Amino acid sequence: MDNIAEGFDAGGNPEFMRFLAYSRRSCSELQSQLYRVKDQGHCDEQQFLLLYDSTASLRAQIGGFIRYLGTKRDFWTEKPPAARQPDNEESGMRNQESKARNQQSKVRNQESEARNQESKVRNQESEARNQQSKVRNQE
Repeated sequence: MDNIAEGFDAGGNPEFMRFLAYSRRSCSELQSQLYRVKDQGHCDEQQFLLLYDSTASLRAQIGGFIRYLGTKRDFWTEKPPAARQPDNEESGMRNQESKARNQQSKVRNQESEARNQESKVRNQESEARNQQSKVRNQE
């Protein structure tokens, strides 16, 4: 937590990301120390797993935050959007990226709908088999 606080006050995304990486490494160090704690009998397997998994989750969250910051503009050093107008090329790229994301969303929605339809068909087939089984059982 201290590394995160120190990095936040560092004055820029690159420096903040560096301190977040220290925090992520500290999570790995803690996981290593947890093995020592368990091996020396200071906690049982259930406690070990709970703490280890919590640390792994936190490590992953910090990694995600680092990746997120790597894609965002640096609020400490860049001018605010109102003071900086994007050029035509930048606007065009943003539009293309937006269109690509929309297309990907449409494809994912279509894939999801296809899976839903497949599921409905399987359910109908299963229901038909159940009906056939009931008819056979009544005979």
